[in-house]
Amino acid sequence: MTRSLREIGTKSQEAGDFGEEIAKHALEFAGYHMVEKVNSCFKLIRRMGKIVGAFPAAKVSGDFIGIGLQGKKLLAEVKYREELLSRADFKDHQWDALEVNYKFGGISLVVWVQRHEWAIYNWPEMDLEKGHPYKPGDRRGLQMSNSF
Repeated sequence: MTRSLREIGTKSQEAGDFGEEIAKHALEFAGYHMVEKVNSCFKLIRRMGKIVGAFPAAKVSGDFIGIGLQGKKLLAEVKYREELLSRADFKDHQWDALEVNYKFGGISLVVWVQRHEWAIYNWPEMDLEKGHPYKPGDRRGLQMSNSF
């Protein structure tokens, strides 16, 4: 049975939403405050008065913002991946936003959610350059992890 692109997209969105919900609780559990989802605006595509599609109007800096120790800004990018996590899983604007936030004194994190585990990694201590993917359980740059 072949699945349509819409079905695949819906399944991917559901997995992403699940990962983000887990990541929010993981960040709060790790001691970050005022953890809020960064929402992007969408432009709607209409045909004959009906909405037939939508796409992001602008790229956002990350998935969550919040406050860390000593009032530092938190920027977190969430990735829901079952197996390996690599540089290819990040869009350029996500990579750049984590780097800029870190360089200006903020806390940049990557929250990797898998089937029954989550892990929070410090940026830029993660070494995700091409050819060096993370495997489940990798400890490079690990701040905290847990199973649920």
